[in-house]
Amino acid sequence: MLDKKLTMEREHDHVRRLLIQEPRGSVARHVNLIVPPTRADCVAGVIIMEPTEYPPMSGTNTVCV
Repeated sequence: MLDKKLTMEREHDHVRRLLIQEPRGSVARHVNLIVPPTRADCVAGVIIMEPTEYPPMSGTNTVCV
């Protein structure tokens, strides 16, 4: 998942900016991007996008997913 997060950050950050930043977004908006898992014992993976960063984990966003 770390590799997927880093790729999103490096190569597709325009998606985060489009969804979260002004004029459409706000500082309170977060996106939880559900992606295919990287392990056979998991159902899905999640990339967390916040207004200023891609945190490696977030309890609140995990509960939302």
